[in-house]
Amino acid sequence: MTIYRGVRYTSKIVYVTVPVPFVTVFIFLMRGATLKNSDVGFRMFLKGYVDDKPIDYNATLFEA
Repeated sequence: MTIYRGVRYTSKIVYVTVPVPFVTVFIFLMRGATLKNSDVGFRMFLKGYVDDKPIDYNATLFEA
């Protein structure tokens, strides 16, 4: 449909469709950063530790 109408119409479509994913990812990142305990999750992502102690994965994974 956009090719049928020409380059001008295609460029207008591109101006909308290219920034939308970036804006959406930014919104999701800001939402995730403002959740409760997000700082703990971010530190866990970077270091792999909670409260400066390594996690016992066996105890965590196999708890009932």
